[in-house]
Amino acid sequence: MKLAIIGGGASGLIAAITAANQGAEVTIFEKNDRIGKKILATGNGKCNITNLYQDIQCYHSGNLDFVMEVLNQFPVTETISFFETLGLILKNKNGYIYPYSEQASTVLDLLRMETYYQRVKVELETTVQDIRYENQKFTLSFRDNKKDKTSFDSVILSTGSMAGMKGTTANNGYEMLERMGHTIINPYPCLVQLKGTENFYKAISGVRCSAKVSVEIQQKIVAEEEGELQLTDQGISGIVVFQISSFVTKALTEHKKVWVHIDFLPDMDLENYQKFYKIRLLAQGYKTAEEFFTGLLNKKIILLFLKLAGLKSEDILTMENENLFIQVFQMMKDFKIQIHSSGGFEQAQVSGGGVCVDDFYNTLESKFIPGFYCCGEVMDVDGICGGYNLQWAWASGYVAGYHAVKKGISRDTN
Repeated sequence: MKLAIIGGGASGLIAAITAANQGAEVTIFEKNDRIGKKILATGNGKCNITNLYQDIQCYHSGNLDFVMEVLNQFPVTETISFFETLGLILKNKNGYIYPYSEQASTVLDLLRMETYYQRVKVELETTVQDIRYENQKFTLSFRDNKKDKTSFDSVILSTGSMAGMKGTTANNGYEMLERMGHTIINPYPCLVQLKGTENFYKAISGVRCSAKVSVEIQQKIVAEEEGELQLTDQGISGIVVFQISSFVTKALTEHKKVWVHIDFLPDMDLENYQKFYKIRLLAQGYKTAEEFFTGLLNKKIILLFLKLAGLKSEDILTMENENLFIQVFQMMKDFKIQIHSSGGFEQAQVSGGGVCVDDFYNTLESKFIPGFYCCGEVMDVDGICGGYNLQWAWASGYVAGYHAVKKGISRDTN
């Protein structure tokens, strides 16, 4: 059987290898000048290929049961076995699985080698414009006046998402899917920095610290995360922000007001602070406000909180201003900022939204067009940091590639 794969990213490559290994004649159509480019940027160039800990809460989608049905067909053990079969030596870092070289290029090189050995045909700098289905065959048309390619028995669409795209560049995968009758959930950036409405960020830019962040949407806390927080000249970033960003950006696309609460002292409760406060008050009550809070947080944050509380750095604690000192601590424990936007698709590592998963069987075949499959980021599935987005890419690519050939062979036999 002849199989066309539109998009040579992570999911498209594993779909191609899986299908070719079953005897299919596979052609990848890739718009870039090489396949798998985005893999090079994963895990800060180290390529965290998967994670031993798998839980439904690590993923976001309009139908999480569907996501697990796909993931269970190619679990982490199968992912590890697949890459070891390709010759990849792996490293386990507390459940986070990396290539031993800690270089994403190693993963890409092995995938490219395997497509070559499996005789997968790769057409680079080729953008598919449209897909037509007639008489149980698929015809692809292209940009730049390239000739149509006809008589494919099946097609797998793996064009990726809007993540990493600049400006208003569109993903024509969504457009083709809509023309084929599928529903597109409006995409939104994920694993991305957030921008606040306040005007004080430049004063605290560059600070990194441990913190707990909570997302408030319509007076309800919808997500919490604890880890490293990075303050930027426009808002907040870091792993802890990336993990909650999908809740924020999705709400912003729905024109909802979003607040983020930051606990800069997640390990200190009111009782511990009162002990700290009394010790400083009794032993060092003569110190200035800036000196009084020295050692709790970065100096930039302390100076900001003093200013917001109406204290000068040289003020001394008195009975008259004691409540202002308490306000500073309250801000350290619950600093509320309003989010108005994010770093956008250009700075996002992945996207939420995409083609509705309810339009597909758990084989990833379309419910509308037999022989048409989807996989990877183009679908309404995204994960948190830690190898989960790549695990979805590997699993969905395998499932699409496997079932496309299995059904194609069965159809030809009958």
